[in-house]
Amino acid sequence: VANHPYGEKMIADNVQPYANCISEYGKTQAGANLLPIDRETLILTLLPRTMGTFSRKGLKVNKMRYRHDGYTEKYLTGDKVTVAYNPDDVSFVWVIENGAYIRFELIESRYCGKNLSDVETLQCKQKNIIQSVEAENTQAQIDLANHILTIAQNAVKHDNVSIKHTRE
Repeated sequence: VANHPYGEKMIADNVQPYANCISEYGKTQAGANLLPIDRETLILTLLPRTMGTFSRKGLKVNKMRYRHDGYTEKYLTGDKVTVAYNPDDVSFVWVIENGAYIRFELIESRYCGKNLSDVETLQCKQKNIIQSVEAENTQAQIDLANHILTIAQNAVKHDNVSIKHTRE
């Protein structure tokens, strides 16, 4: 605010060097073109933005899936859209379409009410668990294949296969 250029009229009207005082003064001047805006729209305007992608599984934003009843056809297009999101609560995101905010709700209920950093931490831990199990699973499949091969190699082949004395 100290860098704000004061005009002669501002100095004459003794406008204090605070943002709210300068703003209030500006509203009273001729030519002030301020639009009324409701609280929710203001908050949505200030939220951070990211790109979301429509897929068959819903709208993917920050590695999570969201849905909205009126967008079923849009899921099949694979389009990318600009999305506003609240990093403090990932329960909802808002697709910005022609200046309007369309609210999408989270499909994955396990993340409801959590903040974005908590969700990213959970996703990272889940990924690490899956990777460690995949390595063990691959080794188990190799061991099983070796075991089956050993059994097959040790199998005794009989040339005379007669079922005459099977009951004995």
